[in-house]
This record gives sequence, C-alpha cells and structure tokens, in this order.
Amino acid sequence: MVLAGTLAACAGFLLLGGAGIFLLLNLADRRAVRLLRRVPPAPIASIVPAALATPAVAGTVQAGSRPVSRGRFAAEGVTAPGPAGIQIAPVSGDECAWYSVRLTREPSRRDSDLSQDLLLEASAPDRPALLDATGRLPLSPALVCRPPEHPVPYVVTRLTYRTSAPVPLPALVPPDVVAGLRRSESLVLTETRLPLALPVFVSGRLTPDGLDLPRSGPAFCTTRPYTELHTALRADITLATRLILGSTALGTLLLFAATTLLHVAT
Repeated sequence: MVLAGTLAACAGFLLLGGAGIFLLLNLADRRAVRLLRRVPPAPIASIVPAALATPAVAGTVQAGSRPVSRGRFAAEGVTAPGPAGIQIAPVSGDECAWYSVRLTREPSRRDSDLSQDLLLEASAPDRPALLDATGRLPLSPALVCRPPEHPVPYVVTRLTYRTSAPVPLPALVPPDVVAGLRRSESLVLTETRLPLALPVFVSGRLTPDGLDLPRSGPAFCTTRPYTELHTALRADITLATRLILGSTALGTLLLFAATTLLHVAT
C-alpha cells in the first residue's frame, strides 16, 4: 500500500509539473498569436520614405535612407543584399544576401579547460534587406539569425580543422593560426549566410536602421508564410490546452488515490 501510494504520488506530481510547463509554452504561443493578429504583414512602402515606394528605386536604395515610422512592423517579401550588393560567402563560396563568419580554437574533450578562444569574426559590410513589390527594408542580423523556433532562413556551414585531420580552409584564416595549432586543439570555422531571393515573413521593431529585434515579446524571421505560421501556432495552442487539462486531471486523480492508499496503510 505504502509503495503504491508513493508511486502514485510521484506520478501525480510529475503530471502536474508537466502541466505547468505546457501552460508556460501555451502562454508564449498565445502571446505570439495575439501579436500576429495585431500586426499583420503590410507593404514596406507604408513605413519607408515615398522615394522608395517603387521597385525601380528600391533596387538602388542609398545607405542613408531611413524608415520614417517606429514601433512594431511585419512584412512578407524576399531576402536581398544591402547597398554593397550580392555577397560571396567566404567559406561555402555561395552567393548570398549577407554572411557572418566566426573562427574559434577549441581544446580537446580530454582537456580540463573547455573554454573557446575567438580568433576571428567577420561579416558582410551591410545589413541584408527585405524586398517586396513596394520597397526595401534593412533587416538586423540579430533578427535574421534568431534561434530556430520556426523554419529559419539562414544556412550554417561548419568546418573543423585538426592537425590529424586537416581540411582546406579559406584565405581569411591566418596561416600563423593554423601553424600554431596544437595536436590537442581544433579550429572551428562557422559560416552563417542568408540566401538570395528567399521568401520570408518578418516581424520586429522599427528603428532608424531598419527592422530589429523588439525590446521584449515575440519576433519572427522565418520561411513559413504568415497564414501558415498563424495556423501552426493555433494548432500548438489547441494541443497544449488538451495536454494541460489531461495532465492536470490525471495528476489530481493520482494524488487523490495516493492520499487514500497512504491513509489506509497507516
């Protein structure tokens, strides 16, 4: 009786704890859905200067052009390069709208010090942009490279160089860094790039430099269209609600059964 009551109590508490986790996730999804309803996609021309309202001018936007509105904004379009034009990603060699590169030196797993040394960091000279039929809007790299909560627009290429397993490295890696590498260390070269003309949905905060991450709340930069994203979040909310109700009911029932068994046993 005591063992059965204890096991039932543990299972009940686990189910109630799981319900709490699902509740937090559900609240985050509900907040995102409310944002999508409140700030649907709009033409870029509705917030940028009138001179950028035509595709012909938008293709040659000057670096000094700035949005004239502030606050939340969302739009759908395709990825495009900044004023410097199409970029060549230094690791993959692919054409892209924007890229960033990080070179780190990492110790072996047997080393007690697992810290990394950042040796090199570089990126494209300009921000990437979102292009629609009405204009062009610069995008913050921080907004573009958000964690993968939804299908992401960026592509990551990673090279690992060891003296025991060398691989070809691009010219941006200093030769003295390779020559000074110990046998217990490795070089990790990570490239993050934004492909050209990729359809995306973005939602963020307007700043003088373009669209950036908001100070708080949800933000999006995903290849999933607005309507599809909204539908997927609603489906997640429905599933999470069912899991919350089911876990709460079953957890409460198990706790009641555990209390009864322990009471009988004593």
